[in-house]
Amino acid sequence: MIKEVLVVGSGSWATRINGMLSERYGFTVQQVSARKFVNELAELTMLEKKDLCVSATSPELQEQVQPLLARHSKYLWLEKPVSQSFESGKKMIVDIKSQENCYALVNFSWLLSSVWEKFESLNNTINDVSMIEIRQSAKERSHSYMSIIEDYGSHDIALMNKWIFSEENPASKIVLENFSECEFEAKREDTRILWKINFGVIERSMTWLITWNNGSQTFIDFYGGKIIHNNSEVIVPYKDNIDSFVAALLAKNDSVANTNHKIALMTKEFFSVYE
Repeated sequence: MIKEVLVVGSGSWATRINGMLSERYGFTVQQVSARKFVNELAELTMLEKKDLCVSATSPELQEQVQPLLARHSKYLWLEKPVSQSFESGKKMIVDIKSQENCYALVNFSWLLSSVWEKFESLNNTINDVSMIEIRQSAKERSHSYMSIIEDYGSHDIALMNKWIFSEENPASKIVLENFSECEFEAKREDTRILWKINFGVIERSMTWLITWNNGSQTFIDFYGGKIIHNNSEVIVPYKDNIDSFVAALLAKNDSVANTNHKIALMTKEFFSVYE
C-alpha cells in the first residue's frame, strides 16, 4: 500500500501532482525542488522509506535525481521527455532495470487514455495510413527548458510509437523532417505526419485526422473524448488519464514497463535533432 510519497520539482505541474496524490488517494506527500534535492541531499531525510517518488522536473534535472530516487523508492514516476538526450535516456533505462526493488514508468498518460484504448480496439493498422494531421492548441507554452514541438508533440509521437510497436513488423521508425518552432513534418514509410500547435486559446485541444489509403478518414478528439470512424461516432467512456497512469504504475507489470521504456526512448530518439 502506498503511504509516503515524495514529489521532486517545484513547478506548477509538480504542485498539481502533489495535490492530486494527496487529495484523490490520501497519500502523505512531501514536495521539494529538484535543485534543492540535488544540492542538499546530504541534509535531507526525505528519501527514507518512501513508497512512491515522483520526478516532476526538467529532463536535465531528471537525469540527476532519477538514480537517487530509483534506489530509495518502490515505485518511480518519471516525466516526459525521459532525458535530455537519447544516449542519457538509454543509460537511465539501464539503471532503472538494474534496480530490482524499484518499478518505474514514464508519464505518457495518453497511452492509457480511454480514447486511445477505444481507437486501438478498432484494430486499424498504421501501415494502411496515408496521412495523419495533428492539431494542438494551448493557452501558452508550458516550459522554457525544451522546444515547443518536443514539449507538446511528445505525446503524439509516443502514441504513434505505441501504434507502430503493436504491429507485427515494427522495424520502421518515424523520421522528423521539416520543422520550426510550432510545427513539423515527419514520415514513416509511406505515411506522412503533419503536426502544428497554436497558442492563445482558453481550453487545450489535441485532434488527429487520419486519412487511410482507401481515402476514408478517422477523426480523434482527445480532450473531447470523441472518435468519428467510418462516418459514425464511436462512444468513448470517460476515465482520467492520471488515474489510469497511477493504476498502471502500482500494478507493477513488467511487460507494460518494457513497452513504456521502449516508447519513451523511441520518442526521445525522434526529437534527438535538438541534442
